[in-house]
Amino acid sequence: NVNFFKIPIIILILGISCVIIAKEQNQEKQFIEAKELFKQQKYADAYESFYVLFLNNLQDPNINFYLGQSSFYIGNYDEAISAYERILFVNDNAVRVKLELARTYIASGSFLKAKDILDELNVLQLPENVQANIDRYFELIEEKETKNSFKAIFIASIGYDDNVKNTSFATLNNAINGPAASVVKSSLHQELLVLNHSYEKDKKVSFKNDFIILGKSFSKDPSSNMRFIQYSPSMHMVHNNTLSVNYAFLYNNIWMDSKLLLKNFAFEPRVTYIYTPQATFNLSAKLQNKMFVNSSTNPDIKKRDTYSGALQLEGSYLYSKLLKSSMQLRYVNEIRKKADVSITNVTNQLIDVIAYSEYKMTDKLSLLLKGAYQYREYSDENRKDNEYKATLNTTYALDKSYLLQGVYERTKHDSNDVNMEYDKSTFMLNLITLF
Repeated sequence: NVNFFKIPIIILILGISCVIIAKEQNQEKQFIEAKELFKQQKYADAYESFYVLFLNNLQDPNINFYLGQSSFYIGNYDEAISAYERILFVNDNAVRVKLELARTYIASGSFLKAKDILDELNVLQLPENVQANIDRYFELIEEKETKNSFKAIFIASIGYDDNVKNTSFATLNNAINGPAASVVKSSLHQELLVLNHSYEKDKKVSFKNDFIILGKSFSKDPSSNMRFIQYSPSMHMVHNNTLSVNYAFLYNNIWMDSKLLLKNFAFEPRVTYIYTPQATFNLSAKLQNKMFVNSSTNPDIKKRDTYSGALQLEGSYLYSKLLKSSMQLRYVNEIRKKADVSITNVTNQLIDVIAYSEYKMTDKLSLLLKGAYQYREYSDENRKDNEYKATLNTTYALDKSYLLQGVYERTKHDSNDVNMEYDKSTFMLNLITLF
């Protein structure tokens, strides 16, 4: 009887063993075929094959190594870095992998990270050919590295706004606190140019100069046309691998209907703490001086000049290379410079919460969902506003330099003052050019 019951168990064990052996043999065959594609310099095909193998064996060092190599040769540096880091997480002494990681950092322009790895290898007693590669990479960095770098982004947009006159209370129309206006629907076009200059003093300190130029024009309501120019210098200080501090100043001008309306000065320090490779926290403060420009059509507008202070906490978490989420909490206290009971809706306190998630559907297509809630209470009048906003953003990479983006935004603005209530929807189609 005992032997009778053992027979099925033995057969089951043999069957499972055969399946495991067959699976291993099939994976070994796939690995050989993928490696042959790599040797033939068919890197895109090799990448696809190694990626399939990787999904079945996430920690295999050979698969990760060739996945990293294939990713490198097709220009997917982020994935190559991730593959090499998975190997080093298990075996921190893999010199060849560290050398490949340094080479990838060089190719992606992360020269400081590449130098850190090469400095670590340079103190070891290594074979002459390996040392020659290290020396060659140092020379390559010296050739490529520059303390000054320039970047630019240009965004050309067309869109539609079904309530032009009314905007978020965080933006311009409510900055001058006009009542909710009659509904004007209009198509629009918008141009945005962002210029960035960076100077890297050393591994710990760098400086930036950011310029923003924005123009927005409405076909049915030229009086709402807006122009915006901002300059922001900043200094970034790295204290260690997890903590850095950024000190930024900003100055901007805003024009409405070709007339200069508003000037802002602000100082904004920010602390960034990397809790884990996946979780990052930012804590920032902002002190701002808002100054309206005298106008013959609105002689009392200078009475709306204010000082404000803001405190903001933001946390983000990277679930995987495909999914990232973030949440932001902000408090703002804005007070008028001169007491004047004839002007209301100026001194106020604001709290807002913003949450978003970004999902990378493919290498080219990503989706972003964002929800926001804002509460503002005016101390010089019994007025309380609540605003709810939902945003859907889809971005498609045409290539490395051009992105196509569609943005839909729905806003609902409630208030105990019925004159300040409104709803609106906007849609924008953006062509983004990276320089």
